Parts: sequence; structure tokens; C-alpha cells
Amino acid sequence: MVKVLLNYRVHFVLLQLSSSLLTIKYRYMRKRFRIYNAVAVLLTVLFVLLCPAVAPATMFKPPDPGDKAPDFTLPSPSYGRYTLSDSWLKERHKVTLISFYSFACQPCIHELKFLQGLKARLEPGALNVVVVIVDPENSRALKKLEEHKINLPVVWDNLKIVSKRYGLNALLPTCYIIDGQGTFIKKYCGNTGATLAEIEKQVRALAGM
Repeated sequence: MVKVLLNYRVHFVLLQLSSSLLTIKYRYMRKRFRIYNAVAVLLTVLFVLLCPAVAPATMFKPPDPGDKAPDFTLPSPSYGRYTLSDSWLKERHKVTLISFYSFACQPCIHELKFLQGLKARLEPGALNVVVVIVDPENSRALKKLEEHKINLPVVWDNLKIVSKRYGLNALLPTCYIIDGQGTFIKKYCGNTGATLAEIEKQVRALAGM
């Protein structure tokens, strides 16, 4: 009888000890889960803040006239990778013009032909025109540029990173004029005769012509 009671007490103590250990383990795992959850939330927030590719467009403030033009480095079929600031820092262009282009935008071709002609009419080094393709797929857009003999630096903005940074809306063509110090001057939308004439006037003034 004594032996039975002793075994019972031993089993009871072991059961209590096991229960206590499980409680401690549960609390530990719950605390660790909270820590992991907090870390996951923090990493997600940091990722969204630091990664322009996934950050919503509202997180970007488009440049105002007089602001430093947002720099970028994007893939390019001719250069491998093209950095915008090289236009005024290394190539010493007096004026840089960014033109956003899409395969479906026929007026964009008309504008690019005009800008290419304007570049040819000015003295060497006066104007650089960078074409930013915003289509998810590049080959059709690039082929169309080749068909129309557009021989300008081309970059691919498939993830719309640069488009968001510059506050590009759905209206194309849209171009941005930057001076020889990398300062954003003005944004132009559309390619009416009056708009193109205003662009040429602005470019010539900045180039000192």
C-alpha cells in the first residue's frame, strides 16, 4: 500500500513538472513568436520604404522646377546601363531632356522625331535626349524606335521606378527638361505644335543659343 502511494506521488510530481515545463515552453514560444512577428513587420516596413520598386507612387514627391533632377541608372540596349547624371557630369551636355515613351503611343514617335531633329540642328553637346521606355515588354517598343530611325539613348523602366519618381501620369508623351547643372526646369505634356515650339525655345535658351 505504501509502495502504491509512493508511486502515485512520484507520478503526480512528474505530471506537475511536465505540465510546468510545457507552460514555460508555451510562454517562451509565444514570446518568441511575438518577437518574430514584430521583426517581420519592421522588415516589411523598411522594405517598402527603401525599395522604390514596390513603394506606392504616393510615397514619391515629384520634383518641382528648381529641384535637383532625380538621378537614376537603368538598363540600356546600347550602353548596358545608363546613368542620367552622366549626361551633365561626364558628357557635359548643356541641356538634358527625358522623354517617356510607350509602344502604344504614336504621338511619342512624332515627338521623338522632332527632338532628334532639334538635337541635330543645335551645336554638338548642346542637347541630350534620353528615351525612357515604360512598357513591361521591351522588344516591340525598341523595334518601333528602330523602324522610325530614332537614334537616341534608350533606357528601360519596366518596374516604373523612374516614372513614379518623376510623377509621371497616364498622359504621353511627357518630357522633362534639365539644365547643365542637373536642375529640373520644366515638364511638358503632349506634342502639339505650340508645345514643341515651347520646348525648342526653352532648350535654346538654356543652351545659350
